[in-house]
Amino acid sequence: MPETPFPHIEDLEHLGVAPDSRVRRRPSMPGRSVSAFAPLPLRASEAPGGGPALQPAVLESLPLTADDLAYATTLRSAGLASELHGAEMTRIARHVVGTERRARHLDQLFAYYAAGGDALVSRRRMVTDRWFIYSSRQSLTLGQVLGRLLGVLPEIAAARLERVGGPEGTLVVRCGDHVCALEDEIEESPDFRTVSVAGLVRSLNVLLDRQGVRARLIGLFGDGTREAYVGLSSLTSAIPLAQADLLNVSDAEGLMEQTGW
Repeated sequence: MPETPFPHIEDLEHLGVAPDSRVRRRPSMPGRSVSAFAPLPLRASEAPGGGPALQPAVLESLPLTADDLAYATTLRSAGLASELHGAEMTRIARHVVGTERRARHLDQLFAYYAAGGDALVSRRRMVTDRWFIYSSRQSLTLGQVLGRLLGVLPEIAAARLERVGGPEGTLVVRCGDHVCALEDEIEESPDFRTVSVAGLVRSLNVLLDRQGVRARLIGLFGDGTREAYVGLSSLTSAIPLAQADLLNVSDAEGLMEQTGW
């Protein structure tokens, strides 16, 4: 990508984020003010920070199903959640409270990465798998979401948001000499603009590629409120997850677009 002039930076901390299902590709009106989503009550599995800062609540759990067990097996075969078996499956079963398949999968993973409140184990698991979870119930700005994503992407930890070409210019993520545009900035109303988490992740994957990093963030299938991401290092590892209907893309073409492999 050619060099771009150093941008004028507007108040990016007030730019909101939207779930991937809200993405509509149309240009936003330049020069308007922006705001974030209003806060909504947090569920136990939606701790501030995008990660398991709180131990998930023990509610009325349901027995693990064959699908729950198969989900854990498929993740381990892809090199993820390597400790999600045996006694650990028994422990997290107390925190799987959803009835819908996607919600149960996310409950499993949240409890796994929370590690029973053990901060060191939790951090090790999150960093190893590059685990990140976002909920539309959280009141987070785009800058806050970026900061938490970079917590599992140390190779591009210096990335930052900028406007290229002044306050009416394109919103980009910059890391050193490399920039990548956020293509799905949306004008929801005259004073409300958002960018999807999925769009931000795609841009970070581009920057990882330009830094020569093989790993990419892959979107797991969300439950309509939460969306989660993990890191994989090859298309070969990701395709079985897509074929098992566990990702937010269903084929190799979609994976290539999301990851840039």
